[in-house]
Amino acid sequence: MNDRDDFAELVGSARYVTKSPTFYFYGRIRYGTKGEKVEERFLCMDAVRVYICSVKIPVKIESQFNILSIKSIERSSDSHVIIETDVKQTHSLYGLHDKASLQPFLIILIRTIRTVFPHRLQAIVDIRPENEYDRLLRLSNEYFEDKSSDVHVCGGFSVRYECACDFYQTQCYRSVQNLVDTVFAHRVSREFTFHEFESLNPKDWLPIIGALRHNEWFTKLTVENIKLSSESIEELCIVFRLNKTIQHLRLVNCGLKQDFSTRFAHYLPITNIENFDLSNNAIEDKGLNALSTILQQRKLPLRSFNLQSCSISHKSLSNFNTALVNNNCILKSLKILNLSGNRIKEENCITLLFSNNENVLEELHLSDIEFGLESFFHSLATLPCKLRRLYISSVKSSIPSAISGGVKLFFTKTQSLEVLQLSNANLSNDFLRELCDGLHSNMHLKNLDLCLSGNQLESFIRDYAPRFAAIPCLNALDISGCDHIGYQFDKILNLTGAFDRSINQSVLSGHTM
Repeated sequence: MNDRDDFAELVGSARYVTKSPTFYFYGRIRYGTKGEKVEERFLCMDAVRVYICSVKIPVKIESQFNILSIKSIERSSDSHVIIETDVKQTHSLYGLHDKASLQPFLIILIRTIRTVFPHRLQAIVDIRPENEYDRLLRLSNEYFEDKSSDVHVCGGFSVRYECACDFYQTQCYRSVQNLVDTVFAHRVSREFTFHEFESLNPKDWLPIIGALRHNEWFTKLTVENIKLSSESIEELCIVFRLNKTIQHLRLVNCGLKQDFSTRFAHYLPITNIENFDLSNNAIEDKGLNALSTILQQRKLPLRSFNLQSCSISHKSLSNFNTALVNNNCILKSLKILNLSGNRIKEENCITLLFSNNENVLEELHLSDIEFGLESFFHSLATLPCKLRRLYISSVKSSIPSAISGGVKLFFTKTQSLEVLQLSNANLSNDFLRELCDGLHSNMHLKNLDLCLSGNQLESFIRDYAPRFAAIPCLNALDISGCDHIGYQFDKILNLTGAFDRSINQSVLSGHTM
């Protein structure tokens, strides 16, 4: 048997022990072991992993690492390359002899990693000396006739997922790759959803999440009605830190607790995510306070925040909203805030959102509140409120306020309101009259959608129908779920016609009229 046969047998043994049918590179090298000792080894790599093996048959794997774990590559000379991985291991590779170059290995290694990170390789792996990456990339394009394209389906998710499966030592599901490359790729929203993978084990989620770390295709990430494991949460936090394109994050009803807020808070100042939905998670006051403390450090915009049904109270909410107002960058960017489903007893933790004239808040959701609406609108009337959409439902307080005129003042002054929902709000006749009079006096509003569903309106409509029907800015009216009002509704519609105008949409007891 000659040297060529011996080498072929060595390659075959390496393929068997590594379970890799195809090697991108293989060859004999010298490898730095303990201290300054250098010994001959067999170097080989496939699409996801580099192996340093013995040169005796049967081959044994002495060291190995996934290409995702590479943190730095340094070419000391043409025959000496040092690779560091995230497990703080240093791999010192030498040519088989002093004049043997490791350049072919470097070219293939860089090309392979670049397939996984086509646009951000230099930001992920430290390549030395200076300009070494450009040199290797040029040589790679010269060496390979089929130049690699920078265009990959969904930003190369499938390639990165395959690497991540090897990294986490989990099964690679072709069904995951096929679903992303076909269904997800055609979503205009560029949303990555997880309900399609609900049947997989929590461990199988890790490479799916991990593949999103540096993805530049998806802009929205949604996990809904699925309890997240601690490992998945930890991997998501890394995605929050490293991903530069995801701007919308929805973690809805995922079983998140206070500890998630504490872990997530560390990345809140630096993540590029601008829209957060943490609704239906029991993060509680302690969790919200953790977010509030870190919010002051954020220097990036925040467009929307959904804290619906998060078991928080006015105590932590006051700290949170104070942090929003005191951060100038957030103050000038936050447009949507959903606080519904939380027990809020004090109005001042809400009205402080409008204490600064530079606020741009356009949409606010409240429900299950325990303070009076009369006092709330009176406060808003004295503040720079620019709300376009206001949704209030399930008001617990039925105690009439001693303050009068504030409701009318607000609805006379507001210049931007487009949608007003006051459903199941225990509205008094005095409140409704002030609302009606204020809208009558308003010279700014043009098209207002008004929802008063679930309120006792019978006596108000009986006495105030002509003036209510003549509100100039009313575009749509919803009074569904209002008992004993059916016979009064025709009066409103008839009066509407009498004033030579029409309500574009009217809803009564759940039916469009």
